[in-house]
Formats: sequence, C-alpha cells, structure tokens
Amino acid sequence: FSSLSCVCFLNAFPHRKKVNIPMLLLMFAMIGLIIFADIFYSGRIMNAITRPESPIVIDQNTAYRQLYKSMAKSFEKRGKKEEAARFRELAGIKSK
Repeated sequence: FSSLSCVCFLNAFPHRKKVNIPMLLLMFAMIGLIIFADIFYSGRIMNAITRPESPIVIDQNTAYRQLYKSMAKSFEKRGKKEEAARFRELAGIKSK
C-alpha cells in the first residue's frame, strides 16, 4: 500500500461533503497498479529462482552472505576491524 494512494483515499472522502469521484478512481487505479506489480515481480523472482539453467540457489549458506559482506565493508570504513573480521568470516571471505 503506497502512501500516495492513502492520500488519494483521504481526499476522496472530504469531511461531510460528497465523494470526490476522480480521487476515488485514482485510488483504485493505484491499488490495482500495486497489485499488478506485486504479481508481476513475484512471478519474475520465482522464475529466476526455479529456472533450470543456473538457478539462484537460496540456502543457509547463501541467504545472508551479501548482508555479511556489506556489514564487513561498513565496519571496515568505521575502523572496527574485529567486527569486520567476524562478518567477513560469516560471509566466507578470507581475512585481510
């Protein structure tokens, strides 16, 4: 649910006045667009994960590997070498 569709919803029903039809239609269009995007991208993600040639493998070893890499870089920038080394180890990167 986007915040813009929430604003359209609030503008569609002004206090003690007649319903603002264009805002109501715009709100339904936005909600429909959000639902379409969710279905479309969920299908694309599922196709990428389950494709027969070079599938994206998600298991315990790869689920958080990218997160660990970015955390290690972040700690290195801050000069916290012990924490960076711990996250590099979790990501499977050899220590520097």
